[in-house]
Amino acid sequence: MGIERPALEQPAPPKINRRKFIAGATGAAVATGALAYLGREKLGFGPLPEVREAYSKEKEALRASYEKTGELPAFSTRRKLALLSDLTAYMERGPDSKRISFEDFQTKFDEFSANVLDGASRGEKTKLPAGIPASPVLRKMLALKLAFHTHAGTTYNKKYDSIADPILEKRSQCRSGTEGLLLLAQEATERDNFLSDEILVAVHTYGHAQPGLLLKNGELITFEMTSAGHGIRNFGRMTDIKKPIRVVRADHGMFQEALDTNANRDKAVLYETVRDVVPPEQGTMAKLGKFGFGEPQVPDGDIEMPKADMLPADDVFSDARLYNRMEREQSEEEVLRAIRNPEEREFVRNYMVHHRTLVNYYNAYVVRFNEVENITEANRRHKVSEQAFLAAESELNRLIGLLEEYERANALDGQYARAQDILGAYNKTIRMVAPSDTARVMRHNLSLLKSKR
Repeated sequence: MGIERPALEQPAPPKINRRKFIAGATGAAVATGALAYLGREKLGFGPLPEVREAYSKEKEALRASYEKTGELPAFSTRRKLALLSDLTAYMERGPDSKRISFEDFQTKFDEFSANVLDGASRGEKTKLPAGIPASPVLRKMLALKLAFHTHAGTTYNKKYDSIADPILEKRSQCRSGTEGLLLLAQEATERDNFLSDEILVAVHTYGHAQPGLLLKNGELITFEMTSAGHGIRNFGRMTDIKKPIRVVRADHGMFQEALDTNANRDKAVLYETVRDVVPPEQGTMAKLGKFGFGEPQVPDGDIEMPKADMLPADDVFSDARLYNRMEREQSEEEVLRAIRNPEEREFVRNYMVHHRTLVNYYNAYVVRFNEVENITEANRRHKVSEQAFLAAESELNRLIGLLEEYERANALDGQYARAQDILGAYNKTIRMVAPSDTARVMRHNLSLLKSKR
């Protein structure tokens, strides 16, 4: 049939220990000063007991009223409770977390907030990726997200799950990034009411959380806080999603989380396709909150966040695809070691992450393509029905369209060319073709398949 086969390198089947190539793995010895803190804390002295007591008093003072009426107090009250809750959790995590009074932490958070909001106000004309609605509210959220990472850094570490972590440790993961950005977005809208009919939300999928916006037309857009770029996902209409998901209002959800209450859950949850699925009590992602669920296997240690302007919505429904952005593949690292320039090395590594996503699309296409019709002459008589063929054709066109959209939004042809130039300078190469050529081949093969029916 003259089928073209793009030279896409396929990922090796399961590989070496996930942690072998993770830089900066945790495990440093605890300092003597931290041990002294622990002794004082057991006796009820020091910042942690004081913050814990302040949090308990504030929580109990607010809980009864909210549980009875479901009415939210002023944002300043909710903000204080959220910070008390997360600072308590941050210091309770272990002796390696800093000891700090609530007053000092609140000052640091205020400084962080002012810097992010100021940076966002100067970045609101940032261009949205292709395929994203042209919304001024989305541009505001994107500006906040980019300013957040400017001041919090782009180091991912699954352990750092508190709002305090981006500020005190310059490390974050999906939960700390989501809660932190949503708190800042609520603060921004208190100042200039930038929301109209849109709703700030936290979007929970298996072992993952993202901040987002539910637009007035029902579309759900999220911002991946473990991506150093724009990290936008477009889920389409929220109520069309059938895979495991829970969409939660930021205001009621964060307040219920900080109050540690299950009352008025219906005021928080806007949409869910999961029932009676709760976060794990222990494990690598134990703190997913009252609305999270699932526990993925995420690598340990510090990882520089890969950069992407747009990410596929489908990847959050696949543990392997969601977190393979955080992996360090053995075959990739062996090639990357030859690149002496650190900036060039990180550029090629980031492109390789995109390449894995392209391979995911291509492999899904190949599986569906081969299901449609065995292209060998011996089995030509076993054609699929017209109905099955049309359904497969629609799915193949969808996969091609998604690959093309992903390539355009992230300008991957340019990244591909530069990555190949860098590798060529070190006499290295990875078998792959330009992303747009991959899409072209996929469309060509589909047209051939149709012509042979």
